[in-house]
Amino acid sequence: MTERHPHHSSVQIITIGFVFNENIRFPDRSIGPLLGATVAYSSVALGRLGARVGIVTNVGTDIPESLLAPIIESGVDTRGLHRSGKFPTTTTLLEYDPEGFKVIRYLKKAPRIRFDDIPDAYLSAEMAFFCAVDFDVSAETVRKVKSTGITTAADLGGFGGAHTSKEEMKEFANNRSRILRSYTENIDIGKASLEDCYHLFGDSGLTEERALEQLLDSGIKIAVMTLGERGAVIASSEGTTRIPAAPARVIDTTGAGDVFMAAFLLEYLNTGDLYKAGLFAGSTASLLIEKSGGVNIDRIPDFDQVRRRLGQL
Repeated sequence: MTERHPHHSSVQIITIGFVFNENIRFPDRSIGPLLGATVAYSSVALGRLGARVGIVTNVGTDIPESLLAPIIESGVDTRGLHRSGKFPTTTTLLEYDPEGFKVIRYLKKAPRIRFDDIPDAYLSAEMAFFCAVDFDVSAETVRKVKSTGITTAADLGGFGGAHTSKEEMKEFANNRSRILRSYTENIDIGKASLEDCYHLFGDSGLTEERALEQLLDSGIKIAVMTLGERGAVIASSEGTTRIPAAPARVIDTTGAGDVFMAAFLLEYLNTGDLYKAGLFAGSTASLLIEKSGGVNIDRIPDFDQVRRRLGQL
């Protein structure tokens, strides 16, 4: 497969994290193998929405070319996609229970992403989005990226939240506050679900309001909390903004939070308006969940589709 890059010499947003070779098991059916993971959903969504996006990830030669096709076809710059026969692609089994809660089982894992894995050309980007699923990058790498002056964003689900494996969670739970702070002190915009916050702060009784307070207290400047069918809430030092969910015929919610955050970051970069960015993100996610099949071009909407959905609100 021939890799293609956007004609622009620089990228606007870089996405950093593990790509998955994923199988998904629902109570009534199974699908896969599919291209999965936050970094895959986010980079393809950004490409489809017209962003100049670069991806930083490690994959083995064991991943089929066909699974990587959506990344190439959506125009993502792949100079940071490192492929080697020395390690496996991160391989997962995502299992949903009848209530919709999920468990990710990591069957194989690629090596963590280092600062040196980021192409120099990417360090002039406006934003770096850490798409962590299982501590994919170290706190030191996040700090080094932040020190370049790039605005930083992160999905906290993979820094001790609901995406984190049992093995990594054991170590995190032993020193939860210190480890989380080592990341969040260098993150400008952080996204978490309420379920993520239960894990991050070790408190399953957290309210939305208290969880948002704790996210901001950890050092994050803008906290984005996704609430599924209830939309999202965004908090900063200037107050709280509630985003209603866009109407949708729900088929498969896998990747909804990833696509929401990617779209939110792009629209926030473009407008500086949290509410507009939230509505844009919600419309993007609503289109995704009306189809199934992991990361693929037919499932992830483009800008014109999102604009039409926005017009229906």
